Amino acid sequence: LKDTLANKQDNKALYAKFIEWLADNVHHLRRLHLLGGETFIQHKLMSDILDILEQNPNDQLKLGIFSNMNAPEKHWQTYTQRIKNLPIKGFDLMASIDCWGEQQQYVRHGLDLDLFEQRLAWASEQGDWLTLNVNQTITNMTIKTMPDLIKILNKYNTHKHIGQYFEFFVGDQQYQHPKIFAYDMWQEDFKRIYNEMRKETVEHQEVFTRLQGLEQQLKLVKQHDYEQIENLHTYLDELDRRRGANWRQLFPYLDIHE
Repeated sequence: LKDTLANKQDNKALYAKFIEWLADNVHHLRRLHLLGGETFIQHKLMSDILDILEQNPNDQLKLGIFSNMNAPEKHWQTYTQRIKNLPIKGFDLMASIDCWGEQQQYVRHGLDLDLFEQRLAWASEQGDWLTLNVNQTITNMTIKTMPDLIKILNKYNTHKHIGQYFEFFVGDQQYQHPKIFAYDMWQEDFKRIYNEMRKETVEHQEVFTRLQGLEQQLKLVKQHDYEQIENLHTYLDELDRRRGANWRQLFPYLDIHE
């Protein structure tokens, strides 16, 4: 308990130093990214940051916020309106989403895809003050329904280019990484993904190239890692126990044994 209280005090002190530093140095910044958890419900952070930016005009600064686009409406409206009126260069809204359908709702438990799509549609219709990007984490649970997400993005990127950025899963739970399976598992999925991706502009081609780079890493994997696959099964079984779900219905291709 003492350690927990000490850590909380340390975090408060570090946060206070950051806010003080930002107020003193915001004029020199060109980029400021807020990564979350879900940034739009971190109310002290949002209020403190927006207060500083409102009081210190910087027409060279771009503010970037990562969001799952599911914040309560009153907070979403309040913060996006304040951001729109900031005396800065612009706002990068980076939507955190990986795939689509029930598979995405399993991976990001509690995500409301209908609300996400509403917010995506809204963002795609905004003027130059807002740049829209999607940041996708590729795991062995998200690859197969990535084409469905791309169809959604194509629906809304006629008004505004939607940038796409990809990364493999990082962290201690490496059994979520696609590399625990041989590349043959994913070969046809990448073909389906590329088939859905737009390629007519330079920006579209850049997205295509980024994903190809990640695919090349998976092509090096020739065999399944059955030890990590068993770890994955244990992890998913525990999630199912807590949620009353059934991962084998959503991800039957993962149910592989030596």
